[in-house]
Amino acid sequence: MLQVYIPTNFTLNTLARVASAMIDPLAPISNDTLANSTLRYTLDMSNEQMTIFLVKSISASYSSLIHNYAPDLEKNAPLQMNDPVYGDPDASFTDFVAPGIIITIAFSGSIGLTAITFVLDKKTGVSR
Repeated sequence: MLQVYIPTNFTLNTLARVASAMIDPLAPISNDTLANSTLRYTLDMSNEQMTIFLVKSISASYSSLIHNYAPDLEKNAPLQMNDPVYGDPDASFTDFVAPGIIITIAFSGSIGLTAITFVLDKKTGVSR
């Protein structure tokens, strides 16, 4: 799940921000322009790999968009990630691996029991 909040007059404020960076990179930008030219997004951290992919894609897309127009803006990309809806942003690798290992053990156990049942049926002559 990805929620993106695009502020009112985002395009105009982004153009103002880019124009300001092109004219004078050291000139101060108003707080309204900064706030309204920042994309805010909220991710679902229940699948860490997808989250990493989405963050990388969003950052790369925005960087490629402004690369030719305002290289100074690229260093401080106006992207802000909010707290995740689900999951922990600092989850460890074992949090994602443990369920897979548990399911693998359960699956292997059921295969083993089925194999033993087939062998015992064959030995006792129940099946031909």
